[in-house]
Amino acid sequence: MVTAHGGRAPPPLPWGLPHDRVAVRNGESVARALLAAKLLVPRARPTFVARPRLLARLEAGAAVPLTLVSAPPGFGKTTLLAEWARVAVAAGRGVAWLSLDAGDNEPDSFWSYLSAALEPLVPSLRKARDELAVAGLVPTPQAITSLL
Repeated sequence: MVTAHGGRAPPPLPWGLPHDRVAVRNGESVARALLAAKLLVPRARPTFVARPRLLARLEAGAAVPLTLVSAPPGFGKTTLLAEWARVAVAAGRGVAWLSLDAGDNEPDSFWSYLSAALEPLVPSLRKARDELAVAGLVPTPQAITSLL
């Protein structure tokens, strides 16, 4: 591991995310940049096509516990959900965004990322994260769901 901290261990990443294979560029760890990329709603593309009918269906789905969006690759799922998130934020509703890929298939990684995504919406998660980090622990799924 390469560090920019004079050989000392780098500061802990949120939710106990691993430092393995972490590189440092211009004083900022790639792991922190990766985490930010996973938690930020993607920007609208210049070629964005509004889909009011699909947005209305998503809005109706918000009244139920789970809404599944399924389509083949390249059909605009991320674009649609990003627009829905922007509309929700503009309306004053809280939004948590988490982008996952095949490499996030480990339960500990998934729950760590999910916790980091939900933290701004659930203040008690930050306190729990801090307490667990002091103990060197990663939150369990049961702990996260009980705080929600």
